[in-house]
Amino acid sequence: GAADYLSCGNVDLSATDKVTIVAATTLAASGNCGLVGFGINAAGNFNVGYFSGNATWRASLYGSTGNAQTGINPADFPAIPHTKVVTVEFDLAGAASTDEAKFRLNGATVTTGHIIGPAGSGNLANATLEIGRTQGVFVYNGNVHRLVVIGGGLSVAERRIVETYAAEGNGQTIP
Repeated sequence: GAADYLSCGNVDLSATDKVTIVAATTLAASGNCGLVGFGINAAGNFNVGYFSGNATWRASLYGSTGNAQTGINPADFPAIPHTKVVTVEFDLAGAASTDEAKFRLNGATVTTGHIIGPAGSGNLANATLEIGRTQGVFVYNGNVHRLVVIGGGLSVAERRIVETYAAEGNGQTIP
């Protein structure tokens, strides 16, 4: 709930083009709030957070040719403050730019808007992973109850197990 964050040092994800992030979190207030940051705006980097300019959760993925950004459409966005399990699946090998970053809230797919992109191809990087901060600037305004970062994609069954585990961290149930 303060301007604290955890730097995990360099994490090598360079052997994969996919990463899955599942976070049980309480977002306390609006503003630019970084949940997870991996590197800063270079190929193979990503970030997830709430950004007040779009007034929504947003995910960015940097690939060989640029940056793909996806945000939850306002109609599907919960009012702040809120406690949710936020899942983001990044895929640099996505068939289309809309496949590069996908959101889920409390175990359900939500409608997203493609803001910019595509990111291109390639693998993720070997970069600094930060929890509670993105792009070296935006700190999270809330609590992270549980967070799982997996260097790869998940099957539907695996994703449900991880989302259920995360939800237990903030007293929620995944339907």
